[in-house]
Amino acid sequence: MSGLNPQRKTRRAISATEAEIVALLDRLDAQDNDDDGASKPKEDQFEYRVDSCEVSLLHIGASSEVTFVVPTRTMSPDGMTFLYGGFAHTGSKCRLALVTNNGSSAKVRAVVSDCRYVANWMHEVSVEFNSKIHVASFCRPSPEWKALVVVGDEDEFRQVKHYLTVLRAEVTRAGNADEVIADVASGHFDCMLLELDALDQGGIEIIERLVGGGYEGVILGVGNANDETKSAAALDAGCKQCFEKPYGPELMKAVYEAVRGPAPAG
Repeated sequence: MSGLNPQRKTRRAISATEAEIVALLDRLDAQDNDDDGASKPKEDQFEYRVDSCEVSLLHIGASSEVTFVVPTRTMSPDGMTFLYGGFAHTGSKCRLALVTNNGSSAKVRAVVSDCRYVANWMHEVSVEFNSKIHVASFCRPSPEWKALVVVGDEDEFRQVKHYLTVLRAEVTRAGNADEVIADVASGHFDCMLLELDALDQGGIEIIERLVGGGYEGVILGVGNANDETKSAAALDAGCKQCFEKPYGPELMKAVYEAVRGPAPAG
């Protein structure tokens, strides 16, 4: 587990050892995955284990907050869960200092939606955020599909990688035609996203080489706006679908749906 500075003076809300906490979190995860379990994880809920997340909780009827640090368990765009050595009434308001992937802190407001007893005076508290968050900033969901991406511009590639990672893709970049051919031949990828003008060897020629060599996987092309001639040629060569720049969330959602069906919400 990772978290904030262990020297912080904010009190811990649980007296259990780290090993006991990890064992409990593992057991709760296993219950979620059990067909007979009472609690089922949502499709957009991810593991979020931070050992010291700061929470400022305003209990219903109280005039001031209590602040403590807790170990967390799961996160979704709408809320999260954490372990607490006390009880939090539904409707209680709180502020959380969420730990991001780069170790910084992001302050969010939330409301307690559930509090259930789990073991040894510990409860699992569920909270709903006042506003949706971007989960990929806080935890890295396990990839569910693999995309080979051929994008020439470095900034555009980072943008594509960011959005596809949010959509649970493992993204690999190919920098030349030989890499594309070798990577696709490996059978490792669910699709190839090919910017038609990204390489010295034209995208149409690469598609023809792949299809001519027997490749039957999903090839998706990306071209400049109003370049209908090149897009039509790519489709004739074997592209499943062609898209127009600019890159962005809508284009990446369309890529996801071309490969896997309806995109997840959030």
